[in-house]
Amino acid sequence: MNNTYQVRYASSPKDVKSYNTDRLRNEFLIQNLMESDKVNLFYSHYDRHITEGVVPVAGNIQLKSNTPLIS
Repeated sequence: MNNTYQVRYASSPKDVKSYNTDRLRNEFLIQNLMESDKVNLFYSHYDRHITEGVVPVAGNIQLKSNTPLIS
């Protein structure tokens, strides 16, 4: 089972004004959240929330604690 963990850091509102479309997508869009037999976790410093996508297809998935979240 593949697990991915990605952290999204907050950006300054002044900086965001100068971002082009590609940069905005890189900073804010969560792509490939729901993928077969993968656990994808995104931690955002905006409101400090976690978005996680889990799609078990081939069998059961064991959810584990992510080390960056417990430290």
